[in-house]
Amino acid sequence: MDEGSAVEVLQRHGKTFRYAQRLLGRRRGGAIARLYRFCRYIDDLADEHGDVEVSRRKLGSLLDELDNRSAHDSIVRDFLVLADQWGLDLRRGKELVRGVMGDLDTVTIADEPELMRYCFHVAGTVGLMMCPLLGAAPSGMPFAVDLGIGMQLTNIARDIHADAVQQRRYLPGQWVKEISAEKIVSAGAKERILVIDGIRRLLDLAEVYYASGMNGLVYLPLRSRISIAVAATTYREIGVKLRRHGCKWWQGRVSTTGLEKTRLAAITACSQVLLLHRPPPVHDRSLHRYIDDLVNPS
Repeated sequence: MDEGSAVEVLQRHGKTFRYAQRLLGRRRGGAIARLYRFCRYIDDLADEHGDVEVSRRKLGSLLDELDNRSAHDSIVRDFLVLADQWGLDLRRGKELVRGVMGDLDTVTIADEPELMRYCFHVAGTVGLMMCPLLGAAPSGMPFAVDLGIGMQLTNIARDIHADAVQQRRYLPGQWVKEISAEKIVSAGAKERILVIDGIRRLLDLAEVYYASGMNGLVYLPLRSRISIAVAATTYREIGVKLRRHGCKWWQGRVSTTGLEKTRLAAITACSQVLLLHRPPPVHDRSLHRYIDDLVNPS
């Protein structure tokens, strides 16, 4: 498949990432768009059929295709070519599929360890697959996981109501007195305050992982560093705005405007140039205490 169609998917469904992808140049930018198209394809298989069993069967078939390194669908075939071209670990693609399959059922996250493992499956894996495409040094890979987790936590905080309508509660039950998805949808004042407190904890946790992920950008070439910093900063801004507005999740999705993206991109690009020669950090292993077996499988 041509890169143009991949960029179109990115433009249509991932405006924040398209904004940053433009900064990468044609070769790396095209590869990132192709990876995004594959990830979007997985989401579409999960969400667009209206029949959980059909989605489960199609995602199961996708796992088989990744195992066999052979596929009928052109998007999956292109992903397999991309993996060969850039040395992507197909295990991470399969972990992503399994993570998305978990969303097909009613979701009730129990505690922080389960939340972290979910975030790794659906976002940390993507960070790891992006590393070769961006030219990351091996020491940067744990930080890529952290940046993916931070962004996924932002995503969860933004979509509390929409997910609850789909019978999905990603807020750990231990944080919100085991409130059900149904009660989130029909929340009164007491339940709203409970969920607000949970969202604030999500955003606090996200900040820890963003900080680590941003520190690890020194392991990227400058152009990749600026691009990913712009993507992360503009996505993080969703959580900043949500908090600024009191975490009023029932009032609809928070997003960033084109003007806000432009302002943040300019500030972020300048800051990355100024920090060009900072020393490489050592990763805080405690951030992976719940996911170390997933990040470093035996």
